[in-house]
Amino acid sequence: MKTIAHVMGVGLLLFMSTLIAGSLTAPNTFVSGTPISASEMNANFDEVEQQVTDNHNRITALEAGGAGPACTAGMRRVGPICVDIYEASIWDAPAGGNLLDNSACDEADNFAGCVCSPTGNDCSVGQVNAIYARSVSGVLPAQSITWFMAQQACYNVGKRLITNAEWQAAAAGSPDPGAAADPNGVTTCNTNHAAEAVVPTGSSEGEATACVSSWGIFDMVGNIGEWTADWILDNGPRGDIGSAGPTFGNDFTRHGGMANGSAVDNDPGGVNGQVNGSRFPAAIQRGGDNNDMDGAGVFNMDGSRAPSHTSSKTGFRCGL
Repeated sequence: MKTIAHVMGVGLLLFMSTLIAGSLTAPNTFVSGTPISASEMNANFDEVEQQVTDNHNRITALEAGGAGPACTAGMRRVGPICVDIYEASIWDAPAGGNLLDNSACDEADNFAGCVCSPTGNDCSVGQVNAIYARSVSGVLPAQSITWFMAQQACYNVGKRLITNAEWQAAAAGSPDPGAAADPNGVTTCNTNHAAEAVVPTGSSEGEATACVSSWGIFDMVGNIGEWTADWILDNGPRGDIGSAGPTFGNDFTRHGGMANGSAVDNDPGGVNGQVNGSRFPAAIQRGGDNNDMDGAGVFNMDGSRAPSHTSSKTGFRCGL
Protein backbone atom coordinates (compact mmCIF):
# COMPACT_ATOMS: atom_id res chain seq x y z
CA MET A 1 0.00 0.00 0.00
CA LYS A 2 2.87 2.37 0.78
CA THR A 3 4.34 1.72 -2.68
CA ILE A 4 1.01 2.46 -4.37
CA ALA A 5 0.53 5.67 -2.39
CA HIS A 6 4.07 6.72 -3.21
CA VAL A 7 3.53 6.25 -6.94
CA MET A 8 0.16 8.03 -6.79
CA GLY A 9 1.87 10.92 -5.03
CA VAL A 10 4.42 11.18 -7.82
CA GLY A 11 1.62 11.21 -10.39
CA LEU A 12 -0.23 13.96 -8.52
CA LEU A 13 2.93 16.05 -8.26
CA LEU A 14 3.58 15.62 -11.98
CA PHE A 15 -0.01 16.67 -12.75
CA MET A 16 0.15 19.73 -10.48
CA SER A 17 3.51 20.76 -11.87
CA THR A 18 2.12 20.55 -15.39
CA LEU A 19 -0.74 22.87 -14.45
CA ILE A 20 1.51 25.49 -12.84
CA ALA A 21 4.57 25.43 -15.07
CA GLY A 22 2.68 24.85 -18.29
CA SER A 23 4.82 21.94 -19.47
CA LEU A 24 6.57 18.91 -18.00
CA THR A 25 8.32 16.02 -19.70
CA ALA A 26 9.08 13.20 -17.29
CA PRO A 27 12.12 11.13 -18.28
CA ASN A 28 10.35 7.82 -17.56
CA THR A 29 6.83 6.52 -18.25
CA PHE A 30 5.55 3.80 -15.96
CA VAL A 31 3.10 1.04 -17.04
CA SER A 32 0.88 -0.77 -14.56
CA GLY A 33 2.38 -4.09 -13.46
CA THR A 34 5.88 -3.27 -14.72
CA PRO A 35 8.64 -3.04 -12.08
CA ILE A 36 10.48 0.28 -11.83
CA SER A 37 14.00 0.94 -10.64
CA ALA A 38 15.07 3.40 -8.00
CA SER A 39 17.06 5.38 -10.60
CA GLU A 40 13.98 5.74 -12.81
CA MET A 41 11.86 6.91 -9.90
CA ASN A 42 14.56 9.33 -8.75
CA ALA A 43 14.89 10.77 -12.25
CA ASN A 44 11.19 11.62 -12.27
CA PHE A 45 11.40 13.11 -8.78
CA ASP A 46 14.36 15.25 -9.91
CA GLU A 47 12.28 16.61 -12.78
CA VAL A 48 9.39 17.45 -10.44
CA GLU A 49 11.79 19.14 -8.02
CA GLN A 50 13.19 21.29 -10.82
CA GLN A 51 9.69 22.33 -11.92
CA VAL A 52 8.70 23.20 -8.35
CA THR A 53 11.83 25.33 -7.99
CA ASP A 54 11.12 27.10 -11.28
CA ASN A 55 7.54 27.79 -10.22
CA HIS A 56 8.71 29.14 -6.88
CA ASN A 57 11.04 31.55 -8.66
CA ARG A 58 8.23 32.70 -10.96
CA ILE A 59 5.87 33.30 -8.04
CA THR A 60 8.58 35.23 -6.18
CA ALA A 61 9.14 37.44 -9.22
CA LEU A 62 5.40 38.07 -9.61
CA GLU A 63 5.08 39.01 -5.95
CA ALA A 64 7.94 41.49 -6.49
CA GLY A 65 5.87 43.28 -9.11
CA GLY A 66 6.68 41.62 -12.40
CA ALA A 67 7.72 38.51 -14.24
CA GLY A 68 11.17 39.79 -15.14
CA PRO A 69 14.54 39.23 -13.50
CA ALA A 70 15.40 40.29 -9.97
CA CYS A 71 16.89 43.79 -10.00
CA THR A 72 20.51 44.12 -8.95
CA ALA A 73 21.99 46.94 -6.85
CA GLY A 74 21.65 50.35 -8.48
CA MET A 75 18.55 49.32 -10.44
CA ARG A 76 14.80 49.49 -9.85
CA ARG A 77 11.93 47.55 -11.35
CA VAL A 78 9.87 49.31 -14.01
CA GLY A 79 7.09 46.90 -14.97
CA PRO A 80 8.71 43.75 -16.43
CA ILE A 81 12.27 45.16 -16.60
CA CYS A 82 14.95 46.67 -14.38
CA VAL A 83 16.31 50.17 -15.08
CA ASP A 84 19.36 51.94 -13.68
CA ILE A 85 18.27 54.32 -10.92
CA TYR A 86 20.96 56.85 -11.89
CA GLU A 87 22.47 58.05 -15.16
CA ALA A 88 25.35 55.77 -16.09
CA SER A 89 28.95 56.56 -15.29
CA ILE A 90 31.84 54.57 -16.78
CA TRP A 91 34.57 52.82 -14.80
CA ASP A 92 37.62 50.68 -15.50
CA ALA A 93 36.16 47.78 -13.48
CA PRO A 94 32.65 46.40 -12.86
CA ALA A 95 33.14 47.00 -9.11
CA GLY A 96 35.66 49.22 -7.36
CA GLY A 97 38.22 50.57 -9.80
CA ASN A 98 38.42 54.12 -11.12
CA LEU A 99 35.79 56.49 -12.46
CA LEU A 100 36.66 57.38 -16.07
CA ASP A 101 36.36 60.86 -17.57
CA ASN A 102 35.31 60.72 -21.22
CA SER A 103 34.31 64.39 -21.48
CA ALA A 104 37.26 65.19 -23.79
CA CYS A 105 36.05 62.72 -26.45
CA ASP A 106 35.51 64.95 -29.51
CA GLU A 107 34.29 63.76 -32.90
CA ALA A 108 35.27 67.13 -34.40
CA ASP A 109 38.90 66.30 -33.51
CA ASN A 110 38.85 62.77 -34.94
CA PHE A 111 37.59 61.45 -31.59
CA ALA A 112 40.67 62.50 -29.65
CA GLY A 113 40.37 62.13 -25.88
CA CYS A 114 38.08 59.07 -25.85
CA VAL A 115 38.82 56.49 -23.14
CA CYS A 116 38.29 53.72 -25.70
CA SER A 117 37.46 53.56 -29.39
CA PRO A 118 34.32 55.50 -30.43
CA THR A 119 33.36 52.37 -32.40
CA GLY A 120 33.21 50.36 -29.18
CA ASN A 121 35.50 47.74 -30.73
CA ASP A 122 38.13 47.91 -28.00
CA CYS A 123 35.76 48.84 -25.16
CA SER A 124 34.52 45.33 -24.39
CA VAL A 125 35.45 42.83 -21.69
CA GLY A 126 38.92 41.40 -22.25
CA GLN A 127 40.21 44.54 -23.95
CA VAL A 128 42.83 46.82 -22.35
CA ASN A 129 40.44 49.77 -22.65
CA ALA A 130 37.32 47.96 -21.42
CA ILE A 131 34.72 50.24 -19.84
CA TYR A 132 31.97 49.28 -17.40
CA ALA A 133 28.67 51.10 -16.86
CA ARG A 134 27.57 51.63 -13.28
CA SER A 135 24.57 53.31 -11.66
CA VAL A 136 26.13 55.37 -8.88
CA SER A 137 24.66 58.36 -7.06
CA GLY A 138 26.72 61.49 -6.54
CA VAL A 139 29.10 61.11 -9.49
CA LEU A 140 29.12 62.86 -12.85
CA PRO A 141 27.42 60.76 -15.52
CA ALA A 142 29.38 59.73 -18.60
CA GLN A 143 29.56 62.49 -21.21
CA SER A 144 30.62 62.78 -24.85
CA ILE A 145 30.08 59.07 -25.32
CA THR A 146 29.03 57.49 -28.59
CA TRP A 147 26.14 55.04 -28.79
CA PHE A 148 28.62 52.27 -29.59
CA MET A 149 30.67 52.94 -26.46
CA ALA A 150 27.53 53.15 -24.32
CA GLN A 151 26.22 49.83 -25.63
CA GLN A 152 29.49 48.05 -24.82
CA ALA A 153 29.66 49.60 -21.34
CA CYS A 154 26.18 48.21 -20.60
CA TYR A 155 26.91 44.77 -22.09
CA ASN A 156 30.15 44.51 -20.12
CA VAL A 157 28.11 44.38 -16.90
CA GLY A 158 25.37 42.11 -18.24
CA LYS A 159 22.93 44.92 -19.04
CA ARG A 160 21.79 46.73 -22.20
CA LEU A 161 20.59 50.09 -23.43
CA ILE A 162 16.87 50.40 -22.78
CA THR A 163 14.52 50.95 -25.71
CA ASN A 164 12.75 54.19 -26.51
CA ALA A 165 9.46 52.74 -25.23
CA GLU A 166 11.06 51.47 -22.03
CA TRP A 167 12.66 54.87 -21.43
CA GLN A 168 9.27 56.54 -21.82
CA ALA A 169 7.69 54.25 -19.25
CA ALA A 170 10.52 54.71 -16.73
CA ALA A 171 10.43 58.52 -17.05
CA ALA A 172 6.72 58.86 -16.25
CA GLY A 173 6.03 61.30 -13.43
CA SER A 174 9.38 63.10 -13.61
CA PRO A 175 9.19 66.86 -12.88
CA ASP A 176 9.31 69.21 -15.86
CA PRO A 177 10.40 72.57 -14.40
CA GLY A 178 11.33 74.20 -17.72
CA ALA A 179 13.15 77.52 -17.35
CA ALA A 180 12.36 77.61 -13.62
CA ALA A 181 14.79 74.78 -12.88
CA ASP A 182 17.14 74.92 -9.93
CA PRO A 183 20.63 75.62 -11.38
CA ASN A 184 22.17 73.23 -8.83
CA GLY A 185 19.93 70.39 -9.94
CA VAL A 186 18.93 69.61 -6.36
CA THR A 187 15.37 70.76 -5.68
CA THR A 188 14.17 69.86 -9.17
CA CYS A 189 15.56 68.84 -12.56
CA ASN A 190 18.64 70.41 -14.15
CA THR A 191 17.13 72.01 -17.25
CA ASN A 192 18.38 75.60 -16.94
CA HIS A 193 21.92 75.72 -15.61
CA ALA A 194 23.52 79.18 -15.85
CA ALA A 195 26.95 77.68 -16.54
CA GLU A 196 25.52 74.95 -18.77
CA ALA A 197 27.17 72.39 -16.47
CA VAL A 198 26.18 68.78 -16.00
CA VAL A 199 25.74 67.92 -12.30
CA PRO A 200 26.30 64.64 -10.44
CA THR A 201 23.43 62.23 -10.96
CA GLY A 202 21.08 61.57 -8.07
CA SER A 203 22.60 64.20 -5.81
CA SER A 204 24.52 67.45 -5.86
CA GLU A 205 26.76 68.63 -3.04
CA GLY A 206 25.48 65.76 -0.93
CA GLU A 207 21.80 66.60 -1.34
CA ALA A 208 19.36 64.26 -3.03
CA THR A 209 17.76 65.64 -6.15
CA ALA A 210 14.00 65.83 -6.53
CA CYS A 211 14.27 64.93 -10.22
CA VAL A 212 12.79 61.46 -9.87
CA SER A 213 10.10 59.59 -11.78
CA SER A 214 7.10 57.77 -10.33
CA TRP A 215 9.13 54.57 -10.62
CA GLY A 216 11.99 55.99 -8.56
CA ILE A 217 14.35 56.61 -11.50
CA PHE A 218 16.48 59.76 -11.21
CA ASP A 219 17.47 62.52 -13.67
CA MET A 220 15.53 61.42 -16.72
CA VAL A 221 14.70 65.06 -17.50
CA GLY A 222 17.53 67.48 -18.24
CA ASN A 223 21.15 67.18 -17.12
CA ILE A 224 22.23 65.05 -20.11
CA GLY A 225 20.35 63.53 -23.03
CA GLU A 226 20.31 59.73 -22.90
CA TRP A 227 20.95 57.25 -25.69
CA THR A 228 18.30 54.57 -26.14
CA ALA A 229 18.70 51.27 -27.98
CA ASP A 230 16.63 52.31 -31.02
CA TRP A 231 17.91 53.50 -34.38
CA ILE A 232 15.63 55.12 -36.95
CA LEU A 233 16.07 55.88 -40.65
CA ASP A 234 15.55 59.63 -40.20
CA ASN A 235 19.21 60.29 -40.96
CA GLY A 236 19.23 63.38 -43.13
CA PRO A 237 20.58 66.80 -42.13
CA ARG A 238 19.17 68.04 -38.85
CA GLY A 239 15.81 69.69 -39.30
CA ASP A 240 13.97 72.43 -37.47
CA ILE A 241 13.19 71.85 -33.81
CA GLY A 242 9.58 70.89 -33.41
CA SER A 243 7.39 70.64 -30.33
CA ALA A 244 5.37 67.87 -28.74
CA GLY A 245 2.66 70.47 -28.08
CA PRO A 246 1.30 72.08 -24.90
CA THR A 247 -0.36 68.91 -23.60
CA PHE A 248 3.07 67.27 -23.61
CA GLY A 249 4.99 70.17 -22.06
CA ASN A 250 6.10 71.69 -25.37
CA ASP A 251 9.09 69.35 -25.20
CA PHE A 252 11.49 69.49 -28.15
CA THR A 253 11.20 66.93 -30.93
CA ARG A 254 14.23 66.99 -33.21
CA HIS A 255 14.45 65.05 -36.41
CA GLY A 256 16.32 64.84 -39.68
CA GLY A 257 15.37 66.76 -42.79
CA MET A 258 16.16 70.11 -44.31
CA ALA A 259 16.07 73.16 -42.06
CA ASN A 260 14.52 75.99 -44.08
CA GLY A 261 15.94 74.43 -47.22
CA SER A 262 19.53 74.41 -46.01
CA ALA A 263 21.70 71.36 -45.41
CA VAL A 264 22.35 71.48 -41.68
CA ASP A 265 24.76 68.78 -40.50
CA ASN A 266 23.41 66.42 -37.87
CA ASP A 267 26.91 65.44 -36.71
CA PRO A 268 26.73 61.77 -37.66
CA GLY A 269 30.52 61.43 -37.68
CA GLY A 270 33.19 61.77 -40.32
CA VAL A 271 33.91 64.77 -42.55
CA ASN A 272 30.79 66.92 -42.92
CA GLY A 273 28.71 64.08 -41.62
CA GLN A 274 29.83 61.67 -44.30
CA VAL A 275 30.97 58.13 -43.50
CA ASN A 276 32.27 56.45 -46.65
CA GLY A 277 29.91 58.59 -48.65
CA SER A 278 26.81 57.81 -46.60
CA ARG A 279 25.25 58.62 -43.26
CA PHE A 280 24.50 56.44 -40.27
CA PRO A 281 20.83 56.20 -39.32
CA ALA A 282 19.90 58.24 -36.25
CA ALA A 283 20.00 56.78 -32.75
CA ILE A 284 17.30 58.15 -30.47
CA GLN A 285 18.20 60.30 -27.44
CA ARG A 286 15.66 61.15 -24.78
CA GLY A 287 14.96 63.62 -21.98
CA GLY A 288 16.82 66.73 -23.10
CA ASP A 289 19.85 68.31 -21.47
CA ASN A 290 20.65 70.96 -18.88
CA ASN A 291 20.11 73.89 -21.21
CA ASP A 292 16.91 72.87 -23.00
CA MET A 293 14.70 74.71 -20.48
CA ASP A 294 11.06 74.29 -21.58
CA GLY A 295 12.23 71.89 -24.29
CA ALA A 296 13.46 69.29 -21.80
CA GLY A 297 10.99 66.77 -20.44
CA VAL A 298 9.72 63.22 -20.55
CA PHE A 299 8.58 63.73 -24.15
CA ASN A 300 11.82 65.27 -25.41
CA MET A 301 13.10 63.12 -28.28
CA ASP A 302 16.11 63.77 -30.49
CA GLY A 303 16.09 61.64 -33.62
CA SER A 304 18.70 63.69 -35.48
CA ARG A 305 21.91 62.31 -33.99
CA ALA A 306 23.90 59.44 -35.46
CA PRO A 307 25.22 56.77 -33.06
CA SER A 308 28.74 58.13 -33.66
CA HIS A 309 27.80 61.54 -32.24
CA THR A 310 29.56 62.90 -29.15
CA SER A 311 28.55 65.85 -27.04
CA SER A 312 29.17 67.08 -23.50
CA LYS A 313 25.40 66.82 -23.12
CA THR A 314 25.07 63.19 -24.27
CA GLY A 315 25.09 60.21 -21.89
CA PHE A 316 23.15 57.00 -21.35
CA ARG A 317 21.41 54.63 -18.94
CA CYS A 318 21.30 50.82 -18.82
CA GLY A 319 18.55 48.31 -18.20
CA LEU A 320 18.05 44.60 -17.76
